[in-house]
Amino acid sequence: MKKATSILAVLILMVSLAVSANAAEQESPKGGEDVKERVTLRVHEYMLSDMAKAKAGALSDEELIAMASRVDDIVREEHINAGWTEVKTKPHTAQEVRRIVEREVDPRAVSLAYMDVEQAPEELKGYILSARRETICRFEWQADGDGTCIPYGSDDDEEAKTFEISPRFSDLFPGWYEPQADLALPDWRDAPEIESGIYEAVLSASIGCSMPYDILYAAA
Repeated sequence: MKKATSILAVLILMVSLAVSANAAEQESPKGGEDVKERVTLRVHEYMLSDMAKAKAGALSDEELIAMASRVDDIVREEHINAGWTEVKTKPHTAQEVRRIVEREVDPRAVSLAYMDVEQAPEELKGYILSARRETICRFEWQADGDGTCIPYGSDDDEEAKTFEISPRFSDLFPGWYEPQADLALPDWRDAPEIESGIYEAVLSASIGCSMPYDILYAAA
């Protein structure tokens, strides 16, 4: 009887330890590779869905931005579900970028970069794009992508179990176009002087820019 009781006690202890270990494993944050695998599976599933495929050939800018935002949400959800904490150590909005560039970038470059490129005189357009490139290269961002490919990911700190999703280009520079590294542009420092009252500098975010870099530069 004592032997049977002892065996039963050992079995109960083993089950308890197994349950405790399983619970601890579920409660502890998952490793970075596990999270990345889940993110990859979900993003691919989303991008290959019938809706995504149907729209891939004719996405508007608004639809593309919405898809990129959904992909970022998937990255965020999987990290948080795995016990990670989101942090923000870099600018994530156009307003934050504007405050930084006004503090750190040459005022003349800022004035050029934030001019309405569509309304600017032809001789200034190349210099405006040059000043924008000067501004854009100071910040970290993810491309918005296109209907067939949307970059995604996060900066993960495995030890601290924290993550940060880089902002999309359109979050930081709404109305601008992503720079083309091989596009030759004049040095913004050589731009003709902007006389007060002749050229009105406005945030392109409020008006927008509908022409890509190469077209604009060809017209300059």
